[in-house]
Amino acid sequence: MKKYIVLSLFSLILTAQAVPVGKDIFHCRSNNKKIQVAVSQHGEQYHYTAWSKSRAKPDLLLTNGKLKVDGGIQNVYLFYQPNGWLYEVRESSMEGIKGWVNVEHNGQEVAKIICRK
Repeated sequence: MKKYIVLSLFSLILTAQAVPVGKDIFHCRSNNKKIQVAVSQHGEQYHYTAWSKSRAKPDLLLTNGKLKVDGGIQNVYLFYQPNGWLYEVRESSMEGIKGWVNVEHNGQEVAKIICRK
């Protein structure tokens, strides 16, 4: 009996710690293929994940992103962070370009990745 209770508690703990898997709605690889970025939807929330080696161990994971529709054509995903950081992922309707990722700190662009189709 004790064995079943311990196993049940263990499975409950594992279930509680499981991270919900969202659906990718945007994926980009930098030109040098060193960095990958994905935006995924988790219910009503958007997550930004950036990794260089393994998505299972991302270099950066941001949650609570906001969706903004720009001009009725392009989706823009905004991830505001403390201390003036903004991560912006913008889909593109331009031929050959999937979109781009901009990183700003206090209004100054510090990084930009153009995502090719």
